[in-house]
Amino acid sequence: MDVLKKYLDKMGSHFIVASMVPALAFVVVVLMVFDSYLQVIAVLIVGQNEIYRIYSTTLVLFVPTIIIGFSLTALSNYIFKVFEGYLVINHIPFLKQYHQRKAIKLQSQIGRLERRIKRLEKKGTSKRSREDLPALKNEYYTLASKYDSSYPSCIKNVLPTEFGNKLRASESYPLTRYGIDAVPFWSRLYYMIPEKYQNAIDQSRNEVSFLMNCSVLSGLFAFLCILAYIQLEFFPELFVDESVTDNPRLYLFFFVVAVAIFWFFGRTSSRVIDSFGSMIRSTYDLFRLDLLKHLRLKLPKDSDEEFYIWKNLGELVVLGQHSLEFKKLKYCHPPDTQSDTH
Repeated sequence: MDVLKKYLDKMGSHFIVASMVPALAFVVVVLMVFDSYLQVIAVLIVGQNEIYRIYSTTLVLFVPTIIIGFSLTALSNYIFKVFEGYLVINHIPFLKQYHQRKAIKLQSQIGRLERRIKRLEKKGTSKRSREDLPALKNEYYTLASKYDSSYPSCIKNVLPTEFGNKLRASESYPLTRYGIDAVPFWSRLYYMIPEKYQNAIDQSRNEVSFLMNCSVLSGLFAFLCILAYIQLEFFPELFVDESVTDNPRLYLFFFVVAVAIFWFFGRTSSRVIDSFGSMIRSTYDLFRLDLLKHLRLKLPKDSDEEFYIWKNLGELVVLGQHSLEFKKLKYCHPPDTQSDTH
């Protein structure tokens, strides 16, 4: 029961913060902006104005809100994949090429700085070396840190969105540092994290989900506005209510505003993902060895041995019997599970 309660509490927090609030705002705005438009549709369908009184009730306000909220929650992973660039956006080739060019340019700048630093270091302790090296190293570290937080280590893994590249850079972090394949090990590592830290991760993800859902619903609202504008501007004979047909360009204005809001929330989510990515990185830093203990594996003596252990364990987890490089694991059992031979 405690486990179920915790799950419902976490789901409730995610549902309310990330889904219900954007859904409620969307429904309220749609009812306000399309009020007269919806009245005409109600008359056309039902044949009387009285039926539209239902739209002003709390039932009609909250039922669509709950449906949209649950839909956003159910589609959370799909929305993430779209924003990352794995789905839909991946069919726009110039976006991926654009980010690949940016990544290659940044890599080239880092490479040139590295070569300059090595040349100056070879010259010894000359006056020029003492003057130029600190500034060059500082610039090198700045650019290297920028690349590490913005793009995955391999150019071929660059995605067509800034959002996706930052998240993929966070997934590349444990692989380049410790040899851990982040995707298959995350579901295992998550249960090693203390509840307080889990809540911090969930809160950070909720913030990202909230912004993504606001962006998605803004895009949907823009789509509804442009449809209304086209229909009222070019097919006004379908309507008899002058309150709708008098000013169809008002919907064009709302369309422009909605597109601006869609862009704003999309860009903001790309900025906030840095915080979520930082939480992912720090989780591997802090709790990866706890996972090794839980798997009954001997803790490594140094970073080289740790890298080998994780790579070998990854072969087992990801490839299993199809691995060509897996070496047997040596388990380390706690003293209390071993029989006392003395």
